[in-house]
Amino acid sequence: MDLKKRINVKGIVVLGLRDYELLKDLFFSKVCSLEQLSKRHFPGKHRTTASKRLNRLFGAKYITKVRVYPDCKPVSVFSITPKGLSTIASSLPGKLIRRECRSDNINHDLELSIIRDYFLQATCVKEIKTENELQSFFRERYEDIYEPFQRLNSDLFLLLTYEEEDYEVAVEYESCPKNLKRLSRYLLNYHLEEDIQAVLYICATNNILKNVMKVTKEYAKSFAPKIYCCTLKDFKNESQIAIFENGDGKKFPVNFHKDKFTSTSTTR
Repeated sequence: MDLKKRINVKGIVVLGLRDYELLKDLFFSKVCSLEQLSKRHFPGKHRTTASKRLNRLFGAKYITKVRVYPDCKPVSVFSITPKGLSTIASSLPGKLIRRECRSDNINHDLELSIIRDYFLQATCVKEIKTENELQSFFRERYEDIYEPFQRLNSDLFLLLTYEEEDYEVAVEYESCPKNLKRLSRYLLNYHLEEDIQAVLYICATNNILKNVMKVTKEYAKSFAPKIYCCTLKDFKNESQIAIFENGDGKKFPVNFHKDKFTSTSTTR
């Protein structure tokens, strides 16, 4: 059957190419809002077009739908179902070793999905993978640059280009504070992973940022700069640049909608 066509017979939903890409997107991201899916998969279309198609996929049990209230505003959030995952499994880029469809923390993962959209606007980003994409596929270890990020359950993997050289970078989004002992142990693991060249740590609040900076200042006495922080608010500012800073005062700016990526400090 031609996947470019959708034929509805007695309520049966026939999946098209766009549906397959949308389901892949939901599997990799775990959760996406109606607004995100509309922009990603229905460009140039009114949002009601996306809503109608998503409701059809929901009715056919390919996806789930819940309503959440970030910032006290109702948002429709979608995830793939086991049926949806089984349907697209053969078109995924590898052998599945994990089939995690739903989020354990919808608000965290929804915000992380938005963060991913921001990084996709940076021309320095050559490749980006989500935590679910990192964890879900079997890879040959001798060729797996993703292994340390998989081992540490990084929220995102980025391959960045700076001065014609590639850097493998982790992104972490911290929505809830950790106690200092746990945070210290967590960040130490990143310092001990030599193949992770930098960590961009996005903090939901100023208090979380203060704790992360406190720990990174201690590690700056023993390790080369690696962990760079900023608040979620500063990351999503309107200046088209997000400036991350480490405990040693070095900065790591990421430019959006720019031709080049520039940094005032190296990541190696």
